[in-house]
Amino acid sequence: MKQIAFFQTDLRVGGVQKSLVNILNDIDFSRCCVDVYLFDDQCFFDLPAHENLHIKYLTPPPGFFRVLYFGLTQVLLGDVTGGRRYDVAVDFNSYQNECAAGVINANAKKRVMWIHNDVEVKRKNEPKYRILWHFFKGKLRHYDEFVAVSPGIIDGFRRVSGIQDKPITAIPNHIDTGEIFRKAKLDVDFSVDPAKLNLCSVGRICHQKGYDLLMGYLAQVKQSRTDFHFYLIGDGPGRAALEGQIRELGLDGLSTSVSVPVALFFVSVATWWGYTQLGIFAAALLGGLLAFLLFNAHPAKVFMGDTGSLFLGGAVAGMAFAFDMPLILLLVGVIYIVETLSDIIQVGYFKLSHGKRIFKMAPIHHHFEMCGWSEIKIVTVFTAVSTLFCALALFGVMNRMM
Repeated sequence: MKQIAFFQTDLRVGGVQKSLVNILNDIDFSRCCVDVYLFDDQCFFDLPAHENLHIKYLTPPPGFFRVLYFGLTQVLLGDVTGGRRYDVAVDFNSYQNECAAGVINANAKKRVMWIHNDVEVKRKNEPKYRILWHFFKGKLRHYDEFVAVSPGIIDGFRRVSGIQDKPITAIPNHIDTGEIFRKAKLDVDFSVDPAKLNLCSVGRICHQKGYDLLMGYLAQVKQSRTDFHFYLIGDGPGRAALEGQIRELGLDGLSTSVSVPVALFFVSVATWWGYTQLGIFAAALLGGLLAFLLFNAHPAKVFMGDTGSLFLGGAVAGMAFAFDMPLILLLVGVIYIVETLSDIIQVGYFKLSHGKRIFKMAPIHHHFEMCGWSEIKIVTVFTAVSTLFCALALFGVMNRMM
């Protein structure tokens, strides 16, 4: 009975992940005992059930381990297999240090790394990968063999790694077309408006796919085609960042417009109370928002990302505490609160109800967009609500101003 160990970061949505699942489906478990070590307990795919297949979930190391030299990472992580003996240990990720350390520290007769990308091209085109390569390239000398998903990437790997004396075998990723056709016939809880211009993309959401770049172009398309709808079906490490970008790109001027009354509220309070330094900060914030709005108003020429929106939230919260009235955030920050709560409610209900939704889309401004509201209407209504609640907050603190 052959003993085999696979090390992979996760089995979420992704081509590499699906390739590993397809390999597991093809293994003859009457002749092999397989342990799969994962650093994430979320699994998107259906795995084969067999007494000789064991899935073992490990605690992921801190993120800064990616910028440690591999020799140090290897020592810090140690042997995660508990001393088990394997005929082959496979680093199926080839990217993350924890998988490499797991394979190299394991008690295995042979250690193999799977190469999924053209390393030479990635080093040329991706600065992030060049930095990571500097730290993890030391692991390559510990492997006995390599597997490449295409013969065309072998020579490039040898050139950048300097490895000439170890065998590299080309094994193309197996695609289970039968499964694809079976799943294509299944009913899904997803539909589009045939009257709209609909575009859909399916895949793993990570920086290599370039979805963040695509969103900027799609926002420009939406300015001229108000009936345009883009659907992205997938998951991955870049999902949270992309959702934040979409929230800002989806509606021109929303974050800026609803924050103007908030800044004006703090300017008014600082003026009445004689808080000169806080007033200068609030006035600078207000001026910056108004200047940015000139370019961010519909149709937007520039967009605010997570850096800007997170700063706005921090500035508003900081001023509320600086004025010693943090509870005023319930009024002046009503739009921020409703937007955040709609996301929390949507995700929580989705998990509890196994797939059902309260809103058509979250955060809530996208719900109104799906209901047919125009971008201008949503921004106008949200800004009006923000102005109303800021006026109520100003009225509420009038007695403290007297």
